[in-house]
Amino acid sequence: MTALRSALFLAWFLAVTTVLSLVFLPVLILPRGATVWLARAWSRATFFGLKYLAGVDWEILGVPPKGAVLVAAKHMSMWDTLALYLALDSPAIVLKRSLLRIPFYGWFLWKATAIAIDRGAGAAALRKMSAAAQKVLGEGRPILIFP
Repeated sequence: MTALRSALFLAWFLAVTTVLSLVFLPVLILPRGATVWLARAWSRATFFGLKYLAGVDWEILGVPPKGAVLVAAKHMSMWDTLALYLALDSPAIVLKRSLLRIPFYGWFLWKATAIAIDRGAGAAALRKMSAAAQKVLGEGRPILIFP
């Protein structure tokens, strides 16, 4: 039964991701907020499939932080990136630069103003990340990092 539920969820996830990526491609020419809305819709659709197809649910206990904060979380799977993206208000996610090269996915990450770092660039990467983080915090938005 677990294998069937997993296969159903995988089919759901692939279908939702493909359809939303193609249908909402024009969102890339709109302001950043439209991309954030799309990312949140994709995350909610993914969690819908997890709940009703795979039997996996989740809940938030307490109140997530608001405003210009740094949230550092242990990265265990893709699940935590989606859950924290929904829990926080329009966060900038610190991620490895190579993710921006993934067609569609990377384009939406870039438009949502992710903070991309080149892990091989050493101190220069830290300076760039710090400058980008200061801009995001100046906008009153949270930063999500998976150290």
